[in-house]
Amino acid sequence: MDSVEFGRVPALFGSGTLVLAEPLRPVFRAWHGPKMHLLAADGTVLATLHETAGHRYVLRNLADRPVLTVHLVAGGGLARPRFQVSGADGSPIGEVRSPRRLSHARLLEAQAEGGGTLRATRSAPAGRTWLMTDQHDDVTARITVSTARSFDGLQRYRVEPVRIADEDQRALVVAVAVCLQVVRRWLAAPH
Repeated sequence: MDSVEFGRVPALFGSGTLVLAEPLRPVFRAWHGPKMHLLAADGTVLATLHETAGHRYVLRNLADRPVLTVHLVAGGGLARPRFQVSGADGSPIGEVRSPRRLSHARLLEAQAEGGGTLRATRSAPAGRTWLMTDQHDDVTARITVSTARSFDGLQRYRVEPVRIADEDQRALVVAVAVCLQVVRRWLAAPH
């Protein structure tokens, strides 16, 4: 095994386009598999996302080692959601939260542990593409949502890097895609 795999943020996130998708599952039977798959652009599964106790979402590589953890620490109901993001070794990477002033265009802001802010914005209330912009309003990535299967609304998020500074920032962009899914689909769903 490569030593990079055990660092703060694994090389798993690479430099190309990634897809975070809900797996196709049986419609009329209970599903006990992963919540989502992280795929390379060619469809190769790189990791799986599992929900553990306490609204903790853990992205695990194919060797079943955690590579990214997104923990919902506040939110649900009418409260604004706030997530803590940590790397493979458990060290914090940043925080993703709903901005103080909600708008249809800006849904989430990500604060990197080492400084710097990324914002997920979209141009229209029903827009399918979120632009990740930094504190200088430069686009760092695009996250495009689509429906993988219309019958039950399974979601797919395509993460396309534009100008990402480092692996921590790339992991934070993937974490924002997980947070978008949690906020848009799982927190809003009846339990």
